[in-house]
Amino acid sequence: MKKIQIKKINLSQIKWNSRRGILELDLLLSNFIKKNNNMSLTLHHQFISLLNNDDNDLYNWIIKSIKTNKSYIKQIICFIKN
Repeated sequence: MKKIQIKKINLSQIKWNSRRGILELDLLLSNFIKKNNNMSLTLHHQFISLLNNDDNDLYNWIIKSIKTNKSYIKQIICFIKN
């Protein structure tokens, strides 16, 4: 039962951290979380790492499709956009 509670807390934290204050990002990130609420541990870590970046970088990478050299970011952005 503890695993379920921990997972719910982590999901709540992820939802909170995905609020960026930029409407386009908020919509994409919240939809991604809804569709992937049972994401793999790897995807989970990639998403958290992505959220640790600056809002402007996220906007450029996800909305404007500006490329990055970071492979984990490329992977998670592909998941978010699909």
